[in-house]
Amino acid sequence: MARKSAHSSFTMKKVAAAQPSLAMNLVVLLALASGAAAADSPGGLVIVAPERFHQALAPYLVHKAKQMPADLLALEDILKRSTGADDPERLKHGLYDDWKRRRTRYVLLVGDADALPVRYMVLDRVTAHAKDYAFYPSDLYYADLAKPDGSFEDWNGEKDGFHAGYFGEVRGEKNKDGPINFDRIDYLPDIAVGRWPVSTTAEVEVVAAKTIRYEEGVLRAGKTGERRAAFVNVGGWVDCRPFFDGLSRICLRAGAPRKLYYSGRRAGPATPPPSVEEVLRALNGGLGLLVHAGHGADSRWEGSLGLKNLPQIQNQDFLPVVISAGCSTARFATLPPYEPYVDVAGASTRERTTARSSTSRLRRPRRTNRVGSTPPAWARASSAGAPAARWRTSAATPAVSPAACRWSKGSWAAWMAWPSRASATCGPGQSSTTSRRSGWRS
Repeated sequence: MARKSAHSSFTMKKVAAAQPSLAMNLVVLLALASGAAAADSPGGLVIVAPERFHQALAPYLVHKAKQMPADLLALEDILKRSTGADDPERLKHGLYDDWKRRRTRYVLLVGDADALPVRYMVLDRVTAHAKDYAFYPSDLYYADLAKPDGSFEDWNGEKDGFHAGYFGEVRGEKNKDGPINFDRIDYLPDIAVGRWPVSTTAEVEVVAAKTIRYEEGVLRAGKTGERRAAFVNVGGWVDCRPFFDGLSRICLRAGAPRKLYYSGRRAGPATPPPSVEEVLRALNGGLGLLVHAGHGADSRWEGSLGLKNLPQIQNQDFLPVVISAGCSTARFATLPPYEPYVDVAGASTRERTTARSSTSRLRRPRRTNRVGSTPPAWARASSAGAPAARWRTSAATPAVSPAACRWSKGSWAAWMAWPSRASATCGPGQSSTTSRRSGWRS
């Protein structure tokens, strides 16, 4: 059984140490995009879906079985036979057992937040009305199956008091003492996990058909720019330009990569700006891989591409695998407590007020929480004096637009109705825990 590196606090040092692995993953993704996937991948693919989706997934299962061993498992069966604190943990136990037994390499979760369990990790925030905590969905939970010794990784290293109900705790904004990585997780994936955010059988059929068509085209190796990569980095965020320079050198073997970087003090030759026009030019010229880093929102990469630009893309038949590192660019579920949600006890927060005891904590979200459209009452009250269309709960938390949440949902409906779109695996780009809600997420 493969072993992983020893636990350590989640620091920039660890992020830097993980970058070579990220570089290798990008090379692998580029190879997959160019049709170089091996047909005899050990362990193969496991597809997990509610039983009601299985008939619609049958053609896709046949298609994938031509490339690697592929199995379709019922979510209901996994939850019934597995143990755990809740549905996400039971599902993870099922994936862990399967990984140990047959060395599964890839897992596809078929189901939106209302159809398939979501694990919410916990961050401490300076948000008094929410007892200084917030929850964020993360499918990395399903990819990081094992601890360094090979035992099950429950993402819950700290179980004292209310912490027993909080998974994947990260601290440092409100709580300055102790480790940032409060639950002592290594965050290193053992398998590659993707999710199709579908809610109905009709949506499954559309995404499956588009994915088959896309992959068959890639395997025929007849797509323009299928071995070409582009890297986008917008200013005002983490400066990834040196890292992207290194990845670009790796990708040179597959063709000259495009580097769309912001200007400023930087050694080396000038590159085009990461503007909408430059990104569209790269996409329309054909790409196999597009990597983005920068500020993000539900409907756009800040200072660059947005959902409104989708009609300007004229290369719908071959869009790249897209990886985006930026806030909200992978959004597919509610963000508690900044939006209404239902907790594990079945209580709704839509009209919850601040009338709580001083020792109470927000309970973690229920397994299914879809993207909301209006803030809870306490959040609206906390934004007195702000425009009605926008609200915030603390100076450290960016304002969230309820309209953006509806736009996010609407964009998925528009994507589903776009007949020329090639594949569900394109953008926000199936990263190791990948494709999400709208046309451009990661």
